[in-house]
Amino acid sequence: MESKDSVQFKPNMSMDFLPEFDLDEPEIIEEDEQVDLPENADPNVVAAFEYYRDNNFFSVSTDDFDGTPEGLQTLLTNQWQHSQQSLINNAPDFAKPLIELVQLKGSNFTEDELVEALNIIKPPTLDLKDEAQAESYLRASYSKEGMTEEEIEEEIEELKYKDKLTKAAERALKVEQKLNKTSLIDKVEQAKVQQANEMKDAQEFVAKFQQTINELPWQAETKQAIQEEFQTGKFKQKLETIFQSPKDLADLVAFVQHYGSNGFNLTAYQKAAFSPTVKKVRDTYKNYWGNTAITSNKKQSNGQEFDFDF
Repeated sequence: MESKDSVQFKPNMSMDFLPEFDLDEPEIIEEDEQVDLPENADPNVVAAFEYYRDNNFFSVSTDDFDGTPEGLQTLLTNQWQHSQQSLINNAPDFAKPLIELVQLKGSNFTEDELVEALNIIKPPTLDLKDEAQAESYLRASYSKEGMTEEEIEEEIEELKYKDKLTKAAERALKVEQKLNKTSLIDKVEQAKVQQANEMKDAQEFVAKFQQTINELPWQAETKQAIQEEFQTGKFKQKLETIFQSPKDLADLVAFVQHYGSNGFNLTAYQKAAFSPTVKKVRDTYKNYWGNTAITSNKKQSNGQEFDFDF
Protein backbone atom coordinates (compact mmCIF):
# COMPACT_ATOMS: atom_id res chain seq x y z
CA MET A 1 0.00 0.00 0.00
CA GLU A 2 3.12 2.75 4.25
CA SER A 3 2.74 1.79 5.56
CA LYS A 4 1.38 1.90 5.12
CA ASP A 5 5.45 -1.62 4.80
CA SER A 6 4.31 -4.69 2.78
CA VAL A 7 6.85 -5.79 0.16
CA GLN A 8 4.85 -4.58 -2.83
CA PHE A 9 4.79 -1.47 -5.00
CA LYS A 10 1.60 0.40 -4.05
CA PRO A 11 -0.54 2.59 -6.24
CA ASN A 12 0.43 6.27 -6.14
CA MET A 13 3.69 5.46 -4.43
CA SER A 14 6.40 8.12 -4.17
CA MET A 15 8.42 8.76 -7.32
CA ASP A 16 11.66 8.90 -5.28
CA PHE A 17 13.04 6.11 -7.43
CA LEU A 18 13.49 8.54 -10.37
CA PRO A 19 17.19 9.34 -10.76
CA GLU A 20 18.35 12.92 -11.29
CA PHE A 21 19.03 13.90 -14.91
CA ASP A 22 20.38 17.00 -16.59
CA LEU A 23 18.08 17.48 -19.58
CA ASP A 24 19.74 20.65 -20.89
CA GLU A 25 22.03 18.57 -23.09
CA PRO A 26 20.18 15.28 -23.72
CA GLU A 27 22.21 12.29 -24.70
CA ILE A 28 21.90 11.36 -28.37
CA ILE A 29 20.29 7.93 -28.67
CA GLU A 30 20.79 5.72 -31.65
CA GLU A 31 17.77 5.53 -33.90
CA ASP A 32 17.14 1.84 -33.19
CA GLU A 33 16.98 2.65 -29.45
CA GLN A 34 14.43 5.44 -29.78
CA VAL A 35 11.16 4.93 -27.90
CA ASP A 36 7.98 5.79 -29.79
CA LEU A 37 6.08 7.88 -27.21
CA PRO A 38 3.14 10.32 -27.28
CA GLU A 39 3.83 14.05 -27.38
CA ASN A 40 2.77 14.55 -23.76
CA ALA A 41 5.43 12.15 -22.44
CA ASP A 42 7.33 13.46 -19.41
CA PRO A 43 11.01 13.92 -20.43
CA ASN A 44 12.24 13.18 -16.88
CA VAL A 45 10.24 9.97 -16.75
CA VAL A 46 11.49 8.95 -20.21
CA ALA A 47 15.06 9.63 -19.11
CA ALA A 48 14.53 7.43 -16.04
CA PHE A 49 13.04 4.68 -18.19
CA GLU A 50 16.00 4.79 -20.59
CA TYR A 51 18.41 4.64 -17.67
CA TYR A 52 16.76 1.49 -16.32
CA ARG A 53 16.47 -0.03 -19.79
CA ASP A 54 20.07 0.67 -20.78
CA ASN A 55 21.29 -0.92 -17.54
CA ASN A 56 19.29 -4.10 -18.25
CA PHE A 57 16.99 -3.58 -15.28
CA PHE A 58 13.89 -4.82 -17.09
CA SER A 59 13.23 -8.47 -17.83
CA VAL A 60 9.56 -7.83 -18.62
CA SER A 61 8.12 -6.32 -21.79
CA THR A 62 8.38 -2.52 -22.00
CA ASP A 63 6.22 -2.18 -25.12
CA ASP A 64 3.31 -0.59 -23.24
CA PHE A 65 5.36 2.17 -21.58
CA ASP A 66 3.71 5.51 -22.44
CA GLY A 67 6.17 8.02 -21.00
CA THR A 68 4.04 8.98 -17.99
CA PRO A 69 4.88 8.62 -14.26
CA GLU A 70 1.96 6.19 -13.94
CA GLY A 71 3.28 4.17 -16.88
CA LEU A 72 6.74 3.89 -15.32
CA GLN A 73 5.21 2.99 -11.98
CA THR A 74 3.20 0.20 -13.60
CA LEU A 75 6.30 -1.07 -15.43
CA LEU A 76 8.37 -1.12 -12.24
CA THR A 77 5.54 -2.89 -10.40
CA ASN A 78 5.40 -5.55 -13.12
CA GLN A 79 9.16 -5.99 -12.91
CA TRP A 80 9.02 -6.29 -9.12
CA GLN A 81 6.29 -8.93 -9.27
CA HIS A 82 8.16 -10.82 -11.98
CA SER A 83 11.33 -10.84 -9.87
CA GLN A 84 9.43 -12.09 -6.84
CA GLN A 85 7.83 -14.90 -8.81
CA SER A 86 11.18 -15.86 -10.35
CA LEU A 87 12.67 -16.19 -6.87
CA ILE A 88 9.85 -18.51 -5.84
CA ASN A 89 10.02 -20.56 -9.04
CA ASN A 90 13.78 -21.12 -8.66
CA ALA A 91 13.53 -22.16 -5.01
CA PRO A 92 13.26 -25.83 -3.94
CA ASP A 93 9.69 -27.00 -3.41
CA PHE A 94 10.00 -27.28 0.37
CA ALA A 95 11.07 -23.62 0.67
CA LYS A 96 8.54 -22.05 -1.72
CA PRO A 97 5.71 -21.52 0.82
CA LEU A 98 8.10 -19.92 3.32
CA ILE A 99 9.64 -17.55 0.73
CA GLU A 100 6.22 -16.54 -0.56
CA LEU A 101 4.93 -15.93 2.96
CA VAL A 102 7.91 -13.68 3.77
CA GLN A 103 7.37 -11.73 0.54
CA LEU A 104 3.69 -11.25 1.23
CA LYS A 105 3.99 -10.22 4.88
CA GLY A 106 7.19 -8.22 4.56
CA SER A 107 8.23 -6.55 7.81
CA ASN A 108 5.12 -7.96 9.51
CA PHE A 109 6.61 -11.47 9.31
CA THR A 110 7.57 -12.47 12.87
CA GLU A 111 10.27 -14.68 14.38
CA ASP A 112 7.59 -16.98 15.81
CA GLU A 113 6.18 -17.47 12.31
CA LEU A 114 9.66 -18.28 11.03
CA VAL A 115 10.25 -20.89 13.75
CA GLU A 116 6.81 -22.39 13.11
CA ALA A 117 7.44 -22.57 9.36
CA LEU A 118 10.90 -24.13 9.80
CA ASN A 119 9.47 -26.76 12.16
CA ILE A 120 6.91 -27.59 9.48
CA ILE A 121 9.50 -27.76 6.71
CA LYS A 122 11.93 -29.82 8.81
CA PRO A 123 10.21 -31.23 11.89
CA PRO A 124 12.31 -32.08 14.96
CA THR A 125 13.74 -35.60 14.80
CA LEU A 126 11.85 -38.07 16.98
CA ASP A 127 12.79 -41.68 17.69
CA LEU A 128 9.31 -43.05 18.04
CA LYS A 129 10.64 -46.58 18.35
CA ASP A 130 11.77 -45.48 21.77
CA GLU A 131 8.71 -46.09 23.95
CA ALA A 132 9.35 -43.09 26.21
CA GLN A 133 9.51 -40.66 23.24
CA ALA A 134 6.48 -42.28 21.61
CA GLU A 135 4.47 -41.94 24.81
CA SER A 136 5.58 -38.31 25.34
CA TYR A 137 4.64 -37.40 21.78
CA LEU A 138 1.22 -39.08 22.00
CA ARG A 139 0.39 -37.40 25.30
CA ALA A 140 1.16 -33.98 23.77
CA SER A 141 -0.78 -34.86 20.60
CA TYR A 142 -3.84 -36.08 22.49
CA SER A 143 -3.77 -32.97 24.68
CA LYS A 144 -3.84 -30.74 21.56
CA GLU A 145 -6.90 -32.68 20.40
CA GLY A 146 -8.69 -31.72 23.63
CA MET A 147 -8.61 -35.05 25.46
CA THR A 148 -8.69 -34.95 29.25
CA GLU A 149 -5.86 -36.33 31.38
CA GLU A 150 -7.99 -39.30 32.29
CA GLU A 151 -8.81 -40.06 28.66
CA ILE A 152 -5.16 -39.74 27.68
CA GLU A 153 -4.08 -42.11 30.45
CA GLU A 154 -6.62 -44.72 29.42
CA GLU A 155 -5.58 -44.50 25.74
CA ILE A 156 -1.87 -44.79 26.56
CA GLU A 157 -2.39 -47.78 28.83
CA GLU A 158 -4.47 -49.58 26.19
CA LEU A 159 -1.82 -48.96 23.50
CA LYS A 160 0.86 -50.27 25.82
CA TYR A 161 -1.17 -53.36 26.57
CA LYS A 162 -1.65 -54.03 22.83
CA ASP A 163 2.01 -53.15 22.10
CA LYS A 164 0.90 -50.50 19.58
CA LEU A 165 2.37 -47.40 21.20
CA THR A 166 5.02 -46.86 18.50
CA LYS A 167 2.63 -47.45 15.58
CA ALA A 168 0.06 -45.07 17.06
CA ALA A 169 2.73 -42.39 17.51
CA GLU A 170 4.01 -42.80 13.93
CA ARG A 171 0.48 -42.52 12.52
CA ALA A 172 -0.23 -39.42 14.61
CA LEU A 173 3.03 -37.80 13.50
CA LYS A 174 2.27 -38.34 9.80
CA VAL A 175 -1.18 -36.80 10.22
CA GLU A 176 0.27 -33.81 12.09
CA GLN A 177 2.98 -33.18 9.49
CA LYS A 178 0.43 -33.30 6.67
CA LEU A 179 -1.86 -30.88 8.47
CA ASN A 180 1.06 -28.55 9.21
CA LYS A 181 2.07 -28.39 5.54
CA THR A 182 -1.53 -27.63 4.61
CA SER A 183 -1.60 -24.98 7.34
CA LEU A 184 1.51 -23.27 5.92
CA ILE A 185 -0.03 -23.19 2.44
CA ASP A 186 -3.25 -21.81 3.96
CA LYS A 187 -1.25 -19.04 5.63
CA VAL A 188 0.17 -18.09 2.23
CA GLU A 189 -3.30 -17.98 0.69
CA GLN A 190 -4.65 -15.91 3.58
CA ALA A 191 -1.75 -13.45 3.18
CA LYS A 192 -2.54 -13.18 -0.54
CA VAL A 193 -6.18 -12.39 0.20
CA GLN A 194 -5.22 -9.82 2.83
CA GLN A 195 -2.75 -8.14 0.48
CA ALA A 196 -5.31 -8.06 -2.34
CA ASN A 197 -7.89 -6.50 -0.01
CA GLU A 198 -5.40 -3.88 1.18
CA MET A 199 -4.48 -3.08 -2.41
CA LYS A 200 -8.15 -2.76 -3.35
CA ASP A 201 -8.85 -0.51 -0.36
CA ALA A 202 -5.88 1.69 -1.26
CA GLN A 203 -6.99 1.99 -4.88
CA GLU A 204 -10.56 2.82 -3.86
CA PHE A 205 -9.33 5.44 -1.40
CA VAL A 206 -7.11 7.10 -4.02
CA ALA A 207 -9.98 7.09 -6.54
CA LYS A 208 -12.30 8.64 -3.95
CA PHE A 209 -9.64 11.20 -3.04
CA GLN A 210 -9.22 12.25 -6.67
CA GLN A 211 -12.99 12.38 -7.18
CA THR A 212 -13.36 14.57 -4.09
CA ILE A 213 -10.75 17.01 -5.35
CA ASN A 214 -12.46 17.24 -8.75
CA GLU A 215 -15.80 18.01 -7.08
CA LEU A 216 -14.46 20.78 -4.83
CA PRO A 217 -15.20 24.38 -5.92
CA TRP A 218 -11.52 25.23 -6.34
CA GLN A 219 -9.59 26.65 -9.25
CA ALA A 220 -8.23 24.15 -11.74
CA GLU A 221 -4.63 25.18 -10.95
CA THR A 222 -5.19 24.44 -7.26
CA LYS A 223 -6.68 21.04 -7.97
CA GLN A 224 -3.81 20.17 -10.28
CA ALA A 225 -1.24 21.24 -7.69
CA ILE A 226 -2.87 19.11 -5.00
CA GLN A 227 -3.06 16.11 -7.32
CA GLU A 228 0.63 16.47 -8.13
CA GLU A 229 1.53 16.93 -4.47
CA PHE A 230 -0.24 13.66 -3.61
CA GLN A 231 0.61 11.51 -6.62
CA THR A 232 4.33 12.31 -6.73
CA GLY A 233 4.80 11.60 -3.03
CA LYS A 234 5.77 15.20 -2.19
CA PHE A 235 3.08 15.32 0.49
CA LYS A 236 4.47 12.22 2.20
CA GLN A 237 8.02 13.55 1.95
CA LYS A 238 6.99 16.82 3.57
CA LEU A 239 5.27 15.00 6.41
CA GLU A 240 8.40 12.94 7.03
CA THR A 241 10.47 16.12 7.07
CA ILE A 242 8.03 17.81 9.46
CA PHE A 243 8.32 14.93 11.91
CA GLN A 244 12.07 15.53 12.02
CA SER A 245 11.62 19.19 13.01
CA PRO A 246 10.22 19.95 16.50
CA LYS A 247 9.17 23.47 15.43
CA ASP A 248 7.41 22.30 12.27
CA LEU A 249 5.80 19.44 14.15
CA ALA A 250 4.48 21.88 16.76
CA ASP A 251 2.95 23.98 13.96
CA LEU A 252 1.35 20.88 12.46
CA VAL A 253 -0.11 19.81 15.82
CA ALA A 254 -1.45 23.34 16.33
CA PHE A 255 -3.27 23.01 13.02
CA VAL A 256 -4.49 19.41 13.52
CA GLN A 257 -6.00 20.21 16.91
CA HIS A 258 -8.71 22.09 15.02
CA TYR A 259 -9.78 18.88 13.28
CA GLY A 260 -12.98 17.22 14.46
CA SER A 261 -15.86 15.04 13.34
CA ASN A 262 -16.92 17.75 10.88
CA GLY A 263 -13.46 18.16 9.37
CA PHE A 264 -11.06 21.07 9.85
CA ASN A 265 -12.35 24.19 11.57
CA LEU A 266 -10.25 26.63 9.54
CA THR A 267 -12.01 29.67 10.99
CA ALA A 268 -10.95 28.69 14.51
CA TYR A 269 -7.43 27.99 13.30
CA GLN A 270 -7.17 31.36 11.58
CA LYS A 271 -8.29 33.19 14.70
CA ALA A 272 -5.89 31.22 16.90
CA ALA A 273 -3.01 31.75 14.49
CA PHE A 274 -3.37 35.54 14.17
CA SER A 275 -0.25 37.32 15.35
CA PRO A 276 -0.48 40.82 16.91
CA THR A 277 0.89 42.27 13.66
CA VAL A 278 -1.83 40.65 11.59
CA LYS A 279 -4.47 41.79 14.05
CA LYS A 280 -3.15 45.34 13.81
CA VAL A 281 -3.35 45.28 10.02
CA ARG A 282 -6.88 43.90 10.18
CA ASP A 283 -7.96 46.62 12.65
CA THR A 284 -6.46 49.30 10.40
CA TYR A 285 -8.54 48.04 7.48
CA LYS A 286 -11.62 47.99 9.69
CA ASN A 287 -11.12 51.57 10.80
CA TYR A 288 -10.52 52.73 7.25
CA TRP A 289 -13.42 50.99 5.56
CA GLY A 290 -15.78 50.99 8.49
CA ASN A 291 -16.72 48.07 10.70
CA THR A 292 -19.70 47.10 8.55
CA ALA A 293 -17.48 46.79 5.48
CA ILE A 294 -15.83 43.76 6.99
CA THR A 295 -18.93 41.68 7.37
CA SER A 296 -20.99 42.99 4.50
CA ASN A 297 -18.24 42.91 1.86
CA LYS A 298 -18.78 46.50 0.75
CA LYS A 299 -17.89 47.22 -2.85
CA GLN A 300 -15.26 49.57 -4.09
CA SER A 301 -16.17 52.26 -6.53
CA ASN A 302 -15.11 50.02 -9.41
CA GLY A 303 -17.52 47.33 -8.30
CA GLN A 304 -14.99 44.86 -6.89
CA GLU A 305 -15.73 43.35 -3.50
CA PHE A 306 -13.49 43.41 -0.44
CA ASP A 307 -13.71 40.77 2.25
CA PHE A 308 -11.54 41.52 5.26
CA ASP A 309 -13.17 38.95 7.51
CA PHE A 310 -9.95 36.94 7.88
